[in-house]
Amino acid sequence: MLVQTVGELLNDRVTLDLEGIDRLYLNLYQPRLQTGGGVANFFKVHRGAKVASTVLMAPISRAFVNAIEGFAQREGVEIVTFARGQRKDDVTRERLGDFAQAEGVLYIGKAQERFASFRMIKKISTHTGQPYPWFTRGTVMCNHFYFYLVDANFGPLFITFCSYFPYTARICLNGHEYVKRQLAKEGIAFEALDNGLLACADPARAQRILDDLNEETIAALVAKWLGRLPDPFTAEDHAAGYTFQLSILQAEFARTQVFDRPLSGRHLFEEVIRENLDLGRPEKVSLIFSRRITKRTPGSFHTRVITQGVTPSLHVSYKASKIKQYFKEPQVVGGQRAPRLHLDDPRVLALFTALCLFLTLPEGFRHARMRTWMAEALGLPLAAYSPGRMTYDLRRLRLHGLIERIPHSHSYRVTDAGLRVALFFTKVHSRILRPGLSQLFDGCPKAPNRPIATAMGRLQLALDDLFEQAKLEPT
Repeated sequence: MLVQTVGELLNDRVTLDLEGIDRLYLNLYQPRLQTGGGVANFFKVHRGAKVASTVLMAPISRAFVNAIEGFAQREGVEIVTFARGQRKDDVTRERLGDFAQAEGVLYIGKAQERFASFRMIKKISTHTGQPYPWFTRGTVMCNHFYFYLVDANFGPLFITFCSYFPYTARICLNGHEYVKRQLAKEGIAFEALDNGLLACADPARAQRILDDLNEETIAALVAKWLGRLPDPFTAEDHAAGYTFQLSILQAEFARTQVFDRPLSGRHLFEEVIRENLDLGRPEKVSLIFSRRITKRTPGSFHTRVITQGVTPSLHVSYKASKIKQYFKEPQVVGGQRAPRLHLDDPRVLALFTALCLFLTLPEGFRHARMRTWMAEALGLPLAAYSPGRMTYDLRRLRLHGLIERIPHSHSYRVTDAGLRVALFFTKVHSRILRPGLSQLFDGCPKAPNRPIATAMGRLQLALDDLFEQAKLEPT
């Protein structure tokens, strides 16, 4: 078998290679209101209160919430209260499909979450011995308002405000959505993924757009929306220097490589995992992150290969930084989601067997004939294998390229790829899996030659002897 190196696969098989910002999760905070002294100064010096107290925060919070509700009513935007455990992304995805404007507020979400606000405590003066009030941080459960937005330049994003003082906000934006919007504005054709690009008529321009996404562009985006959304602080507060500042809470960078065929990508990723299982060792982590690793460096150093379903991913970490590499096979064919064909499913095996049987029919086969055969193969009455189930199975086969509709008819025929796949897996089941499994259990009919059962028996005896010598109880 011809084995290609990683470099050869990347040079020969990659049709699109883009690198840039994936997601940014930013803090929007008041730097002068992060300490107890700063809060006391805000109320006493700036706003002229005789005594600084948390009581002074409540009117600001009420006015802010009223402003949000008034904004929603004025703009015709719905306020959605999230249920506990409800996925916010799912709600947003549903509403995005019905949003026809180029820019605007999609909806406002409301959820109770933890927040580090301020509370009053008593401290004792070391000079006078008298008690005095002091602001200190404390965790509270309070309402957060999520403004889900669609921006003309950045696409979907959200800004979430806490309804408690000092009204810290967070912003989440996506670099891939930004590049999609810019390509569309410039009239450059591209094919989009959920989070990225599958193809682009001008890859070099797409890469330049990603490279040009900088702090000035992001700051302009934030300033634009802060000017449109309700603000907990007054114009006098901002004029006195109480303005929001940006900081990075979490940054995700991605390099997306699209292969000419899924098989090429899987070959690459299998090679990557095989050759990089030692990436988590301290000396490799030091090289990757360009940091010196000593005995005092916190964290554990290891490589993790995590499999979710059938998708493996390679994970390496250093302190709070993580590298994740994974291969994602396409699940959408021709703009339609293609359900998987699980080879351990008897229904799928029956479909493959049917393809082998119907291959020689010159006129192809129809829905009704296939349904009758499938019901018999699965041992079901015809009513139990409904026309809807048959339609679903035919769609699965068609989207995976195993069958095709004969033009100007209601018939299907097996494709060349369908023949190869169906023959291969039916032969594997009939000649390897079924006879092989029958040799593993004494309760199955005896075969004249049972090499697998004999070998397994010898292995079990050897393990029992080993456990007995080690004085361990075999399990």
